[in-house]
Amino acid sequence: MADKVQKQQEGEVQKVTDRKATVIASEMAEEMMLTAVELCNQALDKCKEGTTNQEREVAKHVKENFDKQYGAAWHAAFGSNLGCHMTYEAGKVLFLSIGAHNLVLWKHM
Repeated sequence: MADKVQKQQEGEVQKVTDRKATVIASEMAEEMMLTAVELCNQALDKCKEGTTNQEREVAKHVKENFDKQYGAAWHAAFGSNLGCHMTYEAGKVLFLSIGAHNLVLWKHM
């Protein structure tokens, strides 16, 4: 993970983080996948690395934003050791790795 800092306007600094995101499995539109990656990066930038609630906060951030943007009943799990079995709405599931973590995101009917 490489962090960069870009200067915007006078005195304003924005943190830009490059994390490699790899889609492992998906039945989701590309726009939604890109949104999920962006939301993960936003949450990871806000949360201090290695804090006890980092994984919970990232999952919560992604879930809440997907509920707002794409309608309710989204679920998210974020962590370094994930395994799951779930039912989901067709075309609404994503499993990706980002940095050293994985995200499972799905919508349940």
